[in-house]
Amino acid sequence: MGRHIRQLAVVLAAVVVATGCGTRVDTPVASTGAGATSATDAAGGAVAGAPGATGGPVDAATGGSAGSGGASAGGDATASGGASPAADGAQATPGTVAGGGSPAATQASGTPIVLGAVGTRSGIVGAALENSWRGVPVWEKSVNARGGIAGRPVKVVIADDGGDPGRHAAAVRRLITEEHVVAFVGDFAPLTFSAGVPTLESAGVAALGGDSAEAGWFRSPMAFPINDSTLSRSRPAAKWGLANLPQRKAAVFYVSEVAAPKAIADEFSRVWRAGGGQVVTEAGVSIAQPDFTAEVIRAKNAGADLVFMVLERAACNRFFSAARRQQFMPVYMAPACTIDTAVDNKDLTTNRLYGVSSARPLQRGHSPAENEALDAASRYDPKMSPDGAFMFAWLGGKLLEAALAQPGTTPTAAGIVDALHRLPPTTLGGLTPRESWPPGVHHELGCGIITKFDGSRFVPMVEDFIC
Repeated sequence: MGRHIRQLAVVLAAVVVATGCGTRVDTPVASTGAGATSATDAAGGAVAGAPGATGGPVDAATGGSAGSGGASAGGDATASGGASPAADGAQATPGTVAGGGSPAATQASGTPIVLGAVGTRSGIVGAALENSWRGVPVWEKSVNARGGIAGRPVKVVIADDGGDPGRHAAAVRRLITEEHVVAFVGDFAPLTFSAGVPTLESAGVAALGGDSAEAGWFRSPMAFPINDSTLSRSRPAAKWGLANLPQRKAAVFYVSEVAAPKAIADEFSRVWRAGGGQVVTEAGVSIAQPDFTAEVIRAKNAGADLVFMVLERAACNRFFSAARRQQFMPVYMAPACTIDTAVDNKDLTTNRLYGVSSARPLQRGHSPAENEALDAASRYDPKMSPDGAFMFAWLGGKLLEAALAQPGTTPTAAGIVDALHRLPPTTLGGLTPRESWPPGVHHELGCGIITKFDGSRFVPMVEDFIC
């Protein structure tokens, strides 16, 4: 039973972080799908980052990067550089240049701003979330190298919940009462986040960014998610496919034992049908299923010319193997198949496999905000691929920077919540759909960017997010 539960957890983790994993992207194709919205604004300055010390796994005791040769939990007590760039529509604090560029020289000093990050770092699920956790210290070191926040250094304390809701709740409570964290940035807890929500609410402490997968992110006024990880993988795929592909007969398959894959599949089917497409077969499959021949034959016999599948990496490989044996060559839309799977099945996936990303895939030279993220990853963890998992951590930190860059903010728990409520709609430099976080519950946006596997990498098919 324990092994089965761990397998299901891996599926959910894979759905959360797989899109864009290990990929590089080229210049976007100049086309837009139905429902595209403008999401590119000039915010976020680039940091000139040369490769630095080798990044290692996050040290749970200190919150730093073990074996990195860099700073631990909060980086150096003093840092050089400038304060963070302002968000779209927000005014910059003194020492910053709104819209990118080189900030004025400042130096972080004084008592660190203590932040927390609680989630699943260990075990199989933790391995699936590895780049998310490695992204936390990358952002931490980057912001400290740019002068910290409000001139003060940032310290992130990381706690592992082991995938246990009780441990998650206890860790959230401990970090608030003992470590005196004023906000949580990058909680990657696809099975446990809701367990900590009552403590966040009673203490008035915000959680920013993170995986945005578990229901608690969209039910608490103390949760400040960036986009989401379910609707963003389904609705944009259906809209773009109907507007840009000739295929109309879809077969839909999803892992049935976990709620998130079924939610993704159900929303795709709803939007596909509403737009005039057909769903010729739809079925849940088991994570333990060793072969997908029956599903492939069912889809082929039903005349499917497109397969939307919410399967994790190993299951994607098994599906492609069955399709190859049956000489089945549809177009695929797969929110959780990885770049490794695409490369291993080039004969079936080249120019026929589409992914969906809930954050902008990073492209060198495309925007200052993308350059900044790539430079930070290169400098502080050069062995890590700055993929979709990394972006969950990076964006949580950038949201905090943007909120506190507004005039009249204070880096206290209450001050951060107030700053988030006052932040004008922002795309964080074009990295996310336009979003704001007013008082109350913050619902899913369901916006995504479509990518196509070209035989070696996933290439964005649209410039703007489709919502």
